[in-house]
Amino acid sequence: MRNNTLSIIKIAIFAMLFLQVGCSKNGDNTKTSGNTTLLTQKSWKISKYEIKIGKESLYEDWSKEAIKENPCFFNYILSFKTDGQLQVQGTCDGNATTETGTWKLSNDGNTLTLSAKDEDGEIQSGDLNVVSLTENTMILITHEVYGNTDYYFRYTYTH
Repeated sequence: MRNNTLSIIKIAIFAMLFLQVGCSKNGDNTKTSGNTTLLTQKSWKISKYEIKIGKESLYEDWSKEAIKENPCFFNYILSFKTDGQLQVQGTCDGNATTETGTWKLSNDGNTLTLSAKDEDGEIQSGDLNVVSLTENTMILITHEVYGNTDYYFRYTYTH
């Protein structure tokens, strides 16, 4: 059960560590403040999982494959607290779980960094590119390279 929860957290939150981060500009604090408000005002639940293989390809919906791999994939709710704490709650196989970590939004509001302890008690962190953040939808992307191939993972969250 705990492995399912940690797999969800790793897939849905920490994902890949090789994200390309844009430069910060003066005057971006308004965007950060607005994004912080949007992140913390309600809880978020993943509603779609997509993968793009290669830079020129299109995203394909992998939601069904994610459920086959882990039936609890869409059962978790993320709550971003105003003090920088992250809480992930869900139910898998009839068991309720709660995991905690921390979050931080970059100065330009485009990168969300999440951290939590893994099964061995080691702190794991990951950056996600904030593609879109509105009152009702959050879209995050991570990027990783396997061999010579680029993989992009897009997560859509709603309330």
